[in-house]
Amino acid sequence: METTHFSHDLLEPDEYPIVLTALLAEDDINIISARFDLLDASTANSSLSGNMMLRAFLLIVNEYELQKVLSHLSTIYSNVEQDSSLYFSTVNIHQEETQRFRSKIHAVDDDQSYLRQVDDFASYDKISGYSCFLSVEGMTDAILDLPSKYPNLITVSNIGSSYEGRPIYAMKITSNKRSSNNNNNSNSSKGKFLVSGGVHPREYAPPQLVFEFAIHLLSNYNIDADITWIVDHTEIHIITHVNPDGRIIAEGVRAAYWRKNVNPGNERDGCSAGEIGVDINRNFDFVWGDTGGASDDPCDESYMGSDAASESETRVLEDYARSIFPAGQQKSDPEDMMDVALGEGISDIYMDVHSYGEYTYYPWGHVDKQSKDNEALEALGRKISSFNGHDLWAPGHDFVYPVSGDTSDYMYGVLGVASYGLEIGDDFYESCNNFESDVLPSNLPALMYAARVAKKPFSLGKGPDVLDLSAVMVDDYYRVTASASDSQLVNIDGYSNFNTGGQTITEVRLYLDVHPDDYDGSSTVWNMEAVDGSFDSSEEKLEVAIFTSSLGISSGRHALFAQARDGDGYLGPVSSVFIEVDQVETLPPTSLPTNKPTMKPTDEPTASPTTNPTETQSYTPSTFPSELVTNPPSPFPTFTITVEPTNSPSASKSKTPSQSSSMEPSSQPTENISSHPSVHLSANPSYSPTS
Repeated sequence: METTHFSHDLLEPDEYPIVLTALLAEDDINIISARFDLLDASTANSSLSGNMMLRAFLLIVNEYELQKVLSHLSTIYSNVEQDSSLYFSTVNIHQEETQRFRSKIHAVDDDQSYLRQVDDFASYDKISGYSCFLSVEGMTDAILDLPSKYPNLITVSNIGSSYEGRPIYAMKITSNKRSSNNNNNSNSSKGKFLVSGGVHPREYAPPQLVFEFAIHLLSNYNIDADITWIVDHTEIHIITHVNPDGRIIAEGVRAAYWRKNVNPGNERDGCSAGEIGVDINRNFDFVWGDTGGASDDPCDESYMGSDAASESETRVLEDYARSIFPAGQQKSDPEDMMDVALGEGISDIYMDVHSYGEYTYYPWGHVDKQSKDNEALEALGRKISSFNGHDLWAPGHDFVYPVSGDTSDYMYGVLGVASYGLEIGDDFYESCNNFESDVLPSNLPALMYAARVAKKPFSLGKGPDVLDLSAVMVDDYYRVTASASDSQLVNIDGYSNFNTGGQTITEVRLYLDVHPDDYDGSSTVWNMEAVDGSFDSSEEKLEVAIFTSSLGISSGRHALFAQARDGDGYLGPVSSVFIEVDQVETLPPTSLPTNKPTMKPTDEPTASPTTNPTETQSYTPSTFPSELVTNPPSPFPTFTITVEPTNSPSASKSKTPSQSSSMEPSSQPTENISSHPSVHLSANPSYSPTS
């Protein structure tokens, strides 16, 4: 059991420094600091053994407050070591205890919470010289072992065979919390997100990324609030190796840079041994045969094949996608209907992962021409790129070259779903250093965002995002804060502002223990309020206090779900956070003055939605009668916290912080807004939206 000890120079006799070790996250400062009267606060970094980074917080307090801090720490941590002397006291909290406390209070942002679980797969075969990449055989073994570890979350299916007869496996990740009806291809109540990798075998990183995306979902279910609702409300289908035959060659004969499958074909007798095969990503049955974006030369690495969908690997992916995506969205005559828009009501999303180049692409790929759904495709494509820093490979932007008969155009043009591709990293044989430090942490949030909007990708992608959602317990109430933005994720660096990204935020609703898609008018819902007093911008900061005891919220863990709407009527993705409601405790009397100034919010982002119940029975998005909001004097003084940048694995190329989002309900009942009292916290704080 690891501990870290800090000591500091003596201060004045009436001030004591308290050192608290805690996991790297700014919220941990707030969780402790918001409860006490701080004269100053500063930070110092420290590492413990293993892969867990800790941060030490130095809280400068007076003697009276010191006793309150120590008393409080002993109630929330079961393993505390204290070393006191006349002028200073050091509190050491064991590493395991900080992890327990963080899991109890709130879920972390995706990029910060992800600790790569390499030890779980140490026994599986790796690619020689690349310890970060499982071989195709090692990954197959690992995938087949997952259902025994997560029996209620994942099923693995053999969906077909490659040219040489190797099985192609698909993982389906979802919980049984919501029904999913796939009979007769009907549109189920769950959104679908299909992710594929390994179409081109020489691209080492894509199969590993999509595999670790699966592990990220499975290992954080019921720990991270966003991942939990995503797995409850979404089917995530993952195929790590579409082309396993070619992967065997690419791993064993690196100099071959193998791209195609291994089908020799009679017409390819004139090709050398290293030139046989068909490019699977030129063989799909949509605009197949267009030599502007594929080759009809059997020896060329972009050879399209002898016919549309001539290859077994192509047919396996086409058939599987057709089986999970709604039949009602599939086009009867796809190539004649290319100028027919799908519309904003469609569900489901597909993403094919390749390397390299650092691009996000979307239809059309076979021609430099925008599709009829380009506004929706670009809005969501920009948001995906906000996490990994990718450029847009798309009509009207950097259209690198045409590609015909590929997965992305097929899924959009034939099956009628939102369709994207990622070109990750900067090499076919990505270095482990770059994969682990950049590619993985920057692209996991991108995949997470796509999963969150799977229910209605074209509609939710145009709506405002709830960012930095946080719920912090302060004495007998939860301080819930968030920011809402219609522009931050869509107006990315290097591109002009987009027309879906400038609308005013008109309302933000907070739901207790019910996802907005499931709201039936009977659950507790609050209207969050803008800190500056009005919804008049595309960027709003929000906060509210929830008195759990007066609302009758039972003890135990609960989930809060936040969703924003903009002036064009678009609802954005959902963001969620867990809160823990304890039994009501009687606090000791305080001798501190009762007329202290209102608590000053920190300038750093906090992560989770807040609930602002009002007395109104009708839903009014931007105006709340002032007499219906109670504002008792704050028991806390102004305080300022200095936070150093975290060293947790985060998206080094990301233009924006990771944030959570979710599905848009087709309609939201507007009655039964909670009439329980709430407190709107301090007004007019200094605030700059995160970049």
